[in-house]
Amino acid sequence: MKRTNFDRYLADQLKDPAFAARFDAAGEAWEVSLQLAALRQQAGPSQKELARKLKTSQQWREANPKLEGNMREYATIEQLLVLANIEGMNAEFIHMGLLHGE
Repeated sequence: MKRTNFDRYLADQLKDPAFAARFDAAGEAWEVSLQLAALRQQAGPSQKELARKLKTSQQWREANPKLEGNMREYATIEQLLVLANIEGMNAEFIHMGLLHGE
């Protein structure tokens, strides 16, 4: 298979031990997010039920009154990967014809 520019770029970046460590941690976080998504789908909570169990943006703002902007701006790569996976699952549910809150 032909290597892309990204493949070459990634191979070069992985030579940096700090980058390689972050890349490995992100991969582990991705695996956790996939497991969480599978468990959520298995358990069947609605988006609304899940939101009640997780910290909402309002709760985050109350806990961090001096920080401005969106809570995602302060998230770790691991948190962003989990969020992206949950959003992807949400999109898939919508594509399957399931409505928000069902």
